[in-house]
Amino acid sequence: MKTIRPLTATLSAVAMLAMSTATWAPSIGTAFVAMIVSATASHAALVVHYDFENNVNDQSGNGNNGTLGGAASYVADSPFPGGNSLSTTTDASSVDVGAAGSLTSSVFTLAYWIRATNNQNPSAGLERLSSRGGDSFETAIGDANVVGGTTSITGATLSYFAPGLGAWQVTNAAAPIGNWVHVAWVNDANMTLYLDGVSVYTGTAVANSGSGALRIASRENTGPVEGFDGAMDDFRFYDTPLSATEIASLATIPEPSSALLIATCGLVTILRRRRS
Repeated sequence: MKTIRPLTATLSAVAMLAMSTATWAPSIGTAFVAMIVSATASHAALVVHYDFENNVNDQSGNGNNGTLGGAASYVADSPFPGGNSLSTTTDASSVDVGAAGSLTSSVFTLAYWIRATNNQNPSAGLERLSSRGGDSFETAIGDANVVGGTTSITGATLSYFAPGLGAWQVTNAAAPIGNWVHVAWVNDANMTLYLDGVSVYTGTAVANSGSGALRIASRENTGPVEGFDGAMDDFRFYDTPLSATEIASLATIPEPSSALLIATCGLVTILRRRRS
């Protein structure tokens, strides 16, 4: 079980503390709950969230549950201490999500953690990390040389595609092999790629996040092929472009219980002031 989740889990944990506080210090607790609700509302644009804790249920609460396909499985390996992740080791490994209007937006943020394995073959072409129906929007990792880009030392360059672009857009930003890295695509006036919370590429925006079904870790249009070799965790889709600060927060693994410690210290300070 994961120790903590950024944003969502942190806010939930602090909210529980706030509600508990409301039972023994109503005036303080009510104000605290209001503060947490306000903070949570700022992340209401979260449309899909899979934490891969032995299921592909949509943790956003929007009901976009997925189905595990092929040889995909869960492994005790995660950037979050004690957590699990999705393991995909064959082209037929995937998570399939049915078509939903909420998954299509002209501005959006797509974020996930990945750990590419040594099976990334520089001559294998691009392996899909995410794919929408009809190849309407895809993100991938692999040898960008096959689509006119530069082959990275690791053979794990990140690229993206949409029909309106006419060709794969190669970022020439390489993901490490064997180590976890946080990847975030932010589409607004431009497409911006962040690795571990740092902007590494700015390119042409896509018209939207795609339509039809969503397939994770494999290509949707032609069946489960050209799949990703590695592990993936904390897959998120927002129907808004997150700020650089918010992306950095997603890419940060907080110390366990740090949020509760901060919240508790804040309550103690308030109580001391009220008693003085």
